[in-house]
Amino acid sequence: MFWLFACTASVPLVTDTAPPAADLELTVDPDVVTVLHAAWTESGSTDVRVEYRWEGADWQVAPAVSPGDAVLLGIPADTDVEARLAADVDGSAWSSDSTTIITGTLPAELLLPSIDVWDEALASPASYAMISVDHGDYTYQPPFWIEIFDRTGRIVWYKKVGDDMMTFYPTVARDGTHIWFEGGDVFGMGDIRPYIQRQTLDGRWSQSVEVREMGQAAGEGPDRSFFYEQRTGANHGLGRVDADGTTTIVWDCGAWMRDHSEFPSSCDMNTTNWSESHDSVLASMFESNTVFEIDLATGQPVRQMGQLTSGDPYIFSPTDSMFDYQHDVYWTDAGTLLASTHIVGESGVQVAAEYEVDDASKTLTRVWSYVSTDMWAEQIGEAIRLPNGNTTQGYGQDGAVREITPDGTVVWQASWQKDRQGDRVVGHLSLIDDLYALNAGPVE
Repeated sequence: MFWLFACTASVPLVTDTAPPAADLELTVDPDVVTVLHAAWTESGSTDVRVEYRWEGADWQVAPAVSPGDAVLLGIPADTDVEARLAADVDGSAWSSDSTTIITGTLPAELLLPSIDVWDEALASPASYAMISVDHGDYTYQPPFWIEIFDRTGRIVWYKKVGDDMMTFYPTVARDGTHIWFEGGDVFGMGDIRPYIQRQTLDGRWSQSVEVREMGQAAGEGPDRSFFYEQRTGANHGLGRVDADGTTTIVWDCGAWMRDHSEFPSSCDMNTTNWSESHDSVLASMFESNTVFEIDLATGQPVRQMGQLTSGDPYIFSPTDSMFDYQHDVYWTDAGTLLASTHIVGESGVQVAAEYEVDDASKTLTRVWSYVSTDMWAEQIGEAIRLPNGNTTQGYGQDGAVREITPDGTVVWQASWQKDRQGDRVVGHLSLIDDLYALNAGPVE
């Protein structure tokens, strides 16, 4: 078979060595029409790659996922794409003739983001954003879609969450090799049991674990585990599910409330964020306006922060920086606490707030904040600190996200049309540098 490839006239050579590959074939993925599959026949041991470009851009490289197979990512819909095989042969560059294809048309029901602001010089250099959006006829109604789009708003990957399940937390996995998302049923609209799924972007690798009593919140822990809001009737707590599906109750919030409060408060959670440095989980109870930090070694609260006065609460400085319907509270790399919160007694005001925590005085001191009055995360808000020092603020039911500098300048903003009964809900936002990293899959 080797001499047959040496006789293939359509493949130009720059050396006297036979070409390492031929017969490049491109196909559009049947489920995600912005993803292209490349297949070719290899004839030697040389590492072959696919180079591709569109709209006059420079050649990009799609690494092989297996010999003779690659996936092309990051391409918008309805776009002419040119691709070729390339390799280094005997110290010289080799490439095949180009092949062309057009990516498909996005599903008609898929809502496109509108980019309202983008200051490329001041915004994070990340090229892509991933978020979930509800697409039903009213607030929180399925179907939910996960979208990955470039910073100009062009969708390059998408997934419909089926079975009328909901997802609020599509996230890049901790090892950076894939994404995960939850299929939740907090409002009882789903057709199957709740689950959490991991997968590569091409779906070549996926792993799903059923979490029967999962409520709203889910967050990734160590060793491919997840922490989640555990709901069993009126009893709620902090649960953990391991990669093999084993579930344990880390902390029984209902029992704690009964033991520590004359008037037990709600344990409904919207955050279960694990901290490796603290070996703890921040469990945010939005209706109690309180966050508990649960130590994993003891399964008991080590910090209580918010409006609930029973127990041993920390205080806030200034006093008007108290948590109110807070979301997505987590420890930053700098050791501060960051949260998206309302202002006590006010409606329509959203605050991204950062706190220093002093255990000696049991005080949370607000050291930075960004206040929004033009958009409001009545529910499902978040504030995320980026590597470049900027912060993203998610507005949940207001159907928008923005990126701001430390001085409060808006440098990027995306929004989704409402034009229906109720609000448009967006979930967790992840900014992404490299799509191919999310298609590698974990080392098993």
